[in-house]
Amino acid sequence: MINARLLKSARQAIDAFDRSVLAFDTDAALLWGSDKAMQMVTQSGLDLDSTEFRMWLRDCVEQPVSAVSPCLTHSLAVQFIGFSAAREVLVKLVPQRTDSNEDVLRSAFNLTIREAEVLYWLTLGKTNRDISAILSQSARTVNKHLEQVFQKMGVDNRRSGAVLADRKLHVTAQ
Repeated sequence: MINARLLKSARQAIDAFDRSVLAFDTDAALLWGSDKAMQMVTQSGLDLDSTEFRMWLRDCVEQPVSAVSPCLTHSLAVQFIGFSAAREVLVKLVPQRTDSNEDVLRSAFNLTIREAEVLYWLTLGKTNRDISAILSQSARTVNKHLEQVFQKMGVDNRRSGAVLADRKLHVTAQ
């Protein structure tokens, strides 16, 4: 009885934090899914009963989490995240982005194409000199682009800009 309450509480927490998690038994039968995950399955048309998906899920059980590659569809990546206390096979659904990193940054912060390219390289830890060599621009031009980028983003420095951009690129995948 206590275990049932704990499992119910954990499932409610997953829903409350808007996570996209599905749970299967070891025979690849769906046991439960968060509200968000079930919506994503419906919207994407993911066939949880397909032979390919069932085989991928059964392979997950036999391998360590770090060795399992995601199951990719045209609009979703299904990632194995491990086992629950009740030995349920847990997977996370992640929407597949079709636009480039630069396009994401451009639309998120209202940047020009070149500003978005400069910001993207900044998130990868490149210096102004590195970025200028990569984009075939002078370091002074890169610096001017960054000044405009920081103003549009509402940040004061490279670190803040890079962190904010990195979050936009990677946190939206949850």
